[in-house]
Amino acid sequence: RALPWTELFLYDVKCVSSELHRELTGESNERILENYRRLREIAADRLAVRVPVIPGANDRGAEMARVADFLAGHPPASVELLPYHRLGAPKAEALGMAYTQFTEPEPARMDELKRLFAAKGLNVR
Repeated sequence: RALPWTELFLYDVKCVSSELHRELTGESNERILENYRRLREIAADRLAVRVPVIPGANDRGAEMARVADFLAGHPPASVELLPYHRLGAPKAEALGMAYTQFTEPEPARMDELKRLFAAKGLNVR
């Protein structure tokens, strides 16, 4: 019902490998990917995908290439690569929550990923 009044849909895709998604989150990503496909069919021109880049988590092996391939097969209006940062650490500490520390991706790696996604025909930043 909200579709006619929604100018932009933001959709996060962390990884497309079901096994890796389950390892990182404890849950399958099948519904996430299916919901993405359905939303893309009805609102591709208003769909912006955000891909967090987390070295040692979803940025290992060929996972980023798999994400780029998936999105190229179902292209959104845009893709934003989001480098991991540690800005949530103080908030987690204040809430008494555990915070997993990862390393921030190198700028050269972010440039490499931007080229990878762009080579697939994706509008990436």
